[in-house]
Amino acid sequence: MIDKLTSFMRLDRSVQLFMFACLLHGFGGLGIYLMLLNFYLASLSFDMVFIGNINGISGLVTALSAIPAGLIGARLGLRGTTVAGYGICALGVTLFLLTAPLLPEAWCPASLTTALVVFAFGGGLILVNYTPYLMGIAPEDQRDMAFTLMGVVFALGALVGNLVAGFLPGLLIRIGSGAISQSMAFNLVIWLFVPSFLACMLILLLARPAPSLLQKSQGDARGKTPYGLLAFLGVLMTLFMFGEGGFSTFINLFLAEELALSTGLIGSVFAAGKVITILAAPLLLLGLKRLGSGWTMNWSYAVISLCALLLILLPIPLVAVTATVLYGPLSNFCVSARTLFSQYIVIPRWRTMTSAVLIVSQAIGWGGAGLIGGRIIASSGYTVLFFLSAGVILSGFLLYMLYHRTSTKAHPHVKVAAPTV
Repeated sequence: MIDKLTSFMRLDRSVQLFMFACLLHGFGGLGIYLMLLNFYLASLSFDMVFIGNINGISGLVTALSAIPAGLIGARLGLRGTTVAGYGICALGVTLFLLTAPLLPEAWCPASLTTALVVFAFGGGLILVNYTPYLMGIAPEDQRDMAFTLMGVVFALGALVGNLVAGFLPGLLIRIGSGAISQSMAFNLVIWLFVPSFLACMLILLLARPAPSLLQKSQGDARGKTPYGLLAFLGVLMTLFMFGEGGFSTFINLFLAEELALSTGLIGSVFAAGKVITILAAPLLLLGLKRLGSGWTMNWSYAVISLCALLLILLPIPLVAVTATVLYGPLSNFCVSARTLFSQYIVIPRWRTMTSAVLIVSQAIGWGGAGLIGGRIIASSGYTVLFFLSAGVILSGFLLYMLYHRTSTKAHPHVKVAAPTV
């Protein structure tokens, strides 16, 4: 922990401010909002169809906004666009939380959906632009450390947010002695999201802007959009995210239905994964330095595929719990490594576009895994799904090997533009 604090203190001041924003983002967004959204909607007596639709619409809007968000960030500035995204997210959640208390019941479905569309658009602005922004403000010799710490900070914020979201609603209900309903308690706790995202805006405004992405990089004679590279990246990430999504989306149901683990134990297992994610940060940094972002991503996904195979080859609680706990740090390794990889393989002016490709690929991969995976489980069980997930990840692994072999310039981070694929 002392080493992590020392490393943080050595970072550029603007990078430090960015990390504080990530901490609050993890707390309010990943820790509280994502955990309580479905519970809040259910407490308002909405059925699973509506809850599924509203989550699906949010994901679709985020995906559709990715390319426009990249263009906006490149034109208007990465910091300003990210700050605007946080403000729009806060506005969307504010409208969402005011709907049930203030509007007639008949108006609630449309109002809730509209509010989350606003939120999802703001999320698209953030997700596409915050990564190129960090690349722009972090000195080159600090980028590995910065992206490693970013994953740790998100996990730490989410861990605290999960604990608050898990215990505070019940505490409010007990303190209210019957005056606070379950839906009101969820509503009050989700309100913590708004000041956390507004604080992100203020913190980033204190950081310096990133250099414009539209200026030509030194020595760059190519002005054409790297369509082949973007297509390669999209296919690669869709494969990886489909495989990961098939594993992670249904692992909790597998543990409960196939191995009869209790909900409390499953929650503890996922929490342990977040703790190990924080502790394993030095391993991620070592991998980035020794293997580079591309191979760190590739091997991390390979181990995730092994975890999926272990669940079906050795379906016993000890193996399943171990595989689930390991998924926490492995997923963080994949997020940090694939983000760096996508940023390094293009010149700066195309970094928002590769970031947008990641968001679209995630929507297609994870969404497809959810839609197809549920049907596979219903017809053939978890075995077929986890075999499919492992196989798709292996396909991505081989595709990356092909890319690496055909690259004209070998570099551990692939910091130069790659050849047309």
